[in-house]
Amino acid sequence: MLAMQEELEDARAGAAAIATDLASALFVMAVRARLHREGNGSGLLGLLAHRQLGRAVAATLDDPARNGTLDELATYPNASRAGRVRMFRRTAQRRPLAVLAELRLELAWRKLSGPASAVAAIAAEVGYRAESAFSRAFHRRFGVRAGAVRASAPAC
Repeated sequence: MLAMQEELEDARAGAAAIATDLASALFVMAVRARLHREGNGSGLLGLLAHRQLGRAVAATLDDPARNGTLDELATYPNASRAGRVRMFRRTAQRRPLAVLAELRLELAWRKLSGPASAVAAIAAEVGYRAESAFSRAFHRRFGVRAGAVRASAPAC
């Protein structure tokens, strides 16, 4: 924290960028410490804490448009597809594809609330081939239409 304060007080070139990166690193370290401490937690944090299952979640966040299969969710030596699904369900208390769909819809909400992009483009970015399928899933999850969220977003 002292390093961030010094960067901002000195106001040298790039100080804001360095302070932002330090804050991001500090946040990641805090989350990592919590995951390590709670180890076998449940839900999304439990998935992220799990070495192999966390990869599936991270891959979805890195490339939400990629349509992963259960076989690709996580790589376990000597674990069957059914075994991977059981591990995922035990950790997240939900089906793997339901969790990944939820992540995609949450990402879509953020994108819809940000700088202007068409609903169809955002649907494609988060892995929906058809805007209508995306709109139905979005409405089912949030109880509001994607277009309404897009329309209420600040213009940039």
